[in-house]
Amino acid sequence: MTPLQINTAARQQYNAVNDSRYSDLELYDLIYAAQLDLANEAFLIEAVLSTTTVASTQEYDFPTRAIAVKRVTYNGTKLSPISFREDDVLTVLNQTVSTTGTPSSYAFFDDVFYLRPVPNAAKTLKVWAFTEPSTVSATSVMDIPTLFHMSIVNFLLSKMSAKDKNYEGASYYWNLWEKDMERAKRFSRKRHRGDAFSFVKSVDIIHQLDIGSI
Repeated sequence: MTPLQINTAARQQYNAVNDSRYSDLELYDLIYAAQLDLANEAFLIEAVLSTTTVASTQEYDFPTRAIAVKRVTYNGTKLSPISFREDDVLTVLNQTVSTTGTPSSYAFFDDVFYLRPVPNAAKTLKVWAFTEPSTVSATSVMDIPTLFHMSIVNFLLSKMSAKDKNYEGASYYWNLWEKDMERAKRFSRKRHRGDAFSFVKSVDIIHQLDIGSI
């Protein structure tokens, strides 16, 4: 569905077609807000983003609109996430160590990646991330999966009811929206598990660094 179709579906259910009390701009802002909730709570929006490293430069900005990182690679090789405490082990408590080479790990703080070792060449740093939605207009493409487009109608109906001080209706549609959110979380967990069975991983198969298990 397009934002325009979601807008129309909400107006039709609320008997508010062509009702100027609810402007299109207001409803598109609400569609954006609903997508934000789904993105933050269920990680429904995914993207693969890339930048090019610079020799002797350690720090790289977190991708715009990214919420959380799933995977990071350098020139196609997976980097292992480490804490600053683990980085201190590698640098013997000297954060200014600038030994260059092929990065094997990264620390993360304040929307910045810190690669270790520091890159010695211009290579592709690729980030698999869960992201925020883009802003919404009548013709924009929805960022969340189509399975949850109609769920956003419940979000809109709750907000429209609240605007009319119809708090019973607002509560009714909000309860539906919360059920949709739980369904989205279950969907996200199943999708990220893919064709694998659920099981507790043994420490024996956890990736190892020189400083131990991550």
